Amino acid sequence: MKKIHFEFLEPHPERCELQKSPEKEPVPSSSSPAQSFGESQNMDFKDLWKQLHFFLEQLGTYIRLKWFYWLPKRIRIPWFKLFVSFMLIYLFTQRNVVFQIQWGNLSDSPQTSALQVVDHSQSPPTPPPEPDKGQAAAAAATAAAAAKSTAPWLIKEAGDTEKDKRYKAYIRRFEKVARVEMEKFSIPASICMAQGLLESNGGTSLLATRNNNHFGIKCFSKSCKKGHCSNFSDDSHKDFFRIYGSAWESWRAHSKLLANGKYKVLKKHGKDYKAWARGLKRLGYATDPNYANNLIRIIRKYELYRLDQ
Repeated sequence: MKKIHFEFLEPHPERCELQKSPEKEPVPSSSSPAQSFGESQNMDFKDLWKQLHFFLEQLGTYIRLKWFYWLPKRIRIPWFKLFVSFMLIYLFTQRNVVFQIQWGNLSDSPQTSALQVVDHSQSPPTPPPEPDKGQAAAAAATAAAAAKSTAPWLIKEAGDTEKDKRYKAYIRRFEKVARVEMEKFSIPASICMAQGLLESNGGTSLLATRNNNHFGIKCFSKSCKKGHCSNFSDDSHKDFFRIYGSAWESWRAHSKLLANGKYKVLKKHGKDYKAWARGLKRLGYATDPNYANNLIRIIRKYELYRLDQ
């Protein structure tokens, strides 16, 4: 007689049950040790290989019957080998291709394949970095500083009067001339420009438009040739003013007058436009008692001292 073995399923005898010991092989649990490569529960590598081989054979049969039916049946085309050879050639000829092989328990990995091909050439482009707020603020500050450093006569403001527009246009017109005269005769360009603005009213006075005389230079010669000077008030010769062929000639005559006449002593002041303005008034360049203050006011308003730099 064959003996039957029984075992207690619970430690308490009063609640125990008798059960025949199973003779079947135990079913492996999910907590079993890591399986070897190719034995994953999620995917059997051998089955996948067989299915791929079968699929390629069927595909090869279909292609043969559709396009290569004229070949003799004894000639067999190894479609599977051709496919594998093609894939290997493709992978090894591509750039930026990295092979990643994972060993161990494939069931615990989020990946379902042991072999993965990563093509970096197909990866999405890196998004551009977000603009830095600090850099944007610095750029705005730099732009504001550049606008502030721009000469006033180069900026057209909404609050400019007709006189301001006229004066700014005059400064833009003779800016280079004033700098050249300063380099040649050591007279501040700010003083020459301020005098030209004040004496010619921004180049619109009758003396400037008719005689090209922008600095109110008079003619003291008693034997003038025709076209040398003209009278603007009465027959007194002290009211005759010089006539110039161009505005540039007027600027050059003014530079020579200040550099060689009684005004040459003012060169000791260098580029101090305030000292120059007061010196011109003291030496009698104009009879207006506010002549020096008017020159200084014009230089400050339009920042003509920038021309001396």
